[in-house]
Amino acid sequence: MKKLMIAFVAIGMCITSVNAQKGKFGISAGYNSMIAKLSIEGDSDTESVGGFYLGLFTSTDINETVDVKFELQFTSASSEGDTSNQLLLPILLRYEVAPKFQLLVGPQLEYIVGADELEEDILNLFGLGLALGAEINFTDSLFFSSRYSFGLSNRVDSDITEIIDMDMKVSNFQLGLGYTF
Repeated sequence: MKKLMIAFVAIGMCITSVNAQKGKFGISAGYNSMIAKLSIEGDSDTESVGGFYLGLFTSTDINETVDVKFELQFTSASSEGDTSNQLLLPILLRYEVAPKFQLLVGPQLEYIVGADELEEDILNLFGLGLALGAEINFTDSLFFSSRYSFGLSNRVDSDITEIIDMDMKVSNFQLGLGYTF
């Protein structure tokens, strides 16, 4: 699984560097809320933990109103001394609804970073989400972004779910600023 994730990140970085030569690139940062919904035998509980995200992105125009935005983000969230870190790779279709206002939609690949041995035995470190969001451009370079990604994959290892009916999905809510170079 670690080799798969390293390959995944390497491919994302290559895509980003190739696209950066033809398109726009930039940085982003802001607030990230990691939301975990755990269901065990029909009972469910949701926990939200706040933190931050830092990211790099590139975008390539498809036409005058549509482009594809590739991002690589590091997120960190802490609660009561416990920290959860993730690498996120959203691949978003961005549609310009009006001047300075865009809507975003697309898949988001997720990887839990720095899991201890117990977490690695219990959790699927790799996950898939669906991201929806909006961006407002203040200038040609500075923008505000709001996004929610719905966790689609069960993050509990299949060995555990064979024994007990357990499901955990991780979603993310983000508010932040970005700068395009």
